[in-house]
Amino acid sequence: MLHRLALEQRAGRLRISPGSVVTGSEALLPETRHLMEHTWDIVVENGYGASEVGGISSACGQGPWMHLNDDLVIIEVVDDAGRTVPPGTTGARIFITGLMNKVMPIIRYELDDRVTLLDQQCPCGSAHRVVGDIHGRTGEVFRFGADAEVHQHAFSSVLGANYAIAEYQVRQTETGVDVDVVAEQPVDTAGVQAQLKQSLAAAGAADVTVTVVADIARQATGKVRRFVPTKSSG
Repeated sequence: MLHRLALEQRAGRLRISPGSVVTGSEALLPETRHLMEHTWDIVVENGYGASEVGGISSACGQGPWMHLNDDLVIIEVVDDAGRTVPPGTTGARIFITGLMNKVMPIIRYELDDRVTLLDQQCPCGSAHRVVGDIHGRTGEVFRFGADAEVHQHAFSSVLGANYAIAEYQVRQTETGVDVDVVAEQPVDTAGVQAQLKQSLAAAGAADVTVTVVADIARQATGKVRRFVPTKSSG
């Protein structure tokens, strides 16, 4: 929704001057952060949490990262085999242990969020570890064949950076993807298809269909499932 509001501002149909923007609930993709920062000349503060344990990290506004709430949760960033990855490496999932809920303890609970702990200290002076924006889940990675893998950034970097597109959903097929887009102005679907085909070429999947639709159905939570892998890949 914040992405759409920024597009409305750029189109002249919205006139607001927020002093700050704090995001939550859905993943803050790089192109959305960039769009908001350049539209309103602000620092976007992101937050990350889970209903099982509450707030996992929050921002201080000193940069495009968050402070990990080490006093509330223990987080282990691991690879596909459950081995801890070093700082600066994006994990395949996390194990999280909540320290506050004494009624229903959560111990090494597995979430497939792709988390990156950063090897730096925040300039604000906080002793908490620093974590980057959560860009998606391992279950949203598209896999073609035995080894070819396409991460969601291959799609979001094309679709999210196109200011004519207000919303989108990418569904994997056996040989490529079907993409629905909600557009506030005319979209060069042939050009978008060509860009996405380049992203898929290395995976050996070149079939791309881009369709302009009036709306995209939301889940019961109100969120849009932006990337939908086939059952075999997810």
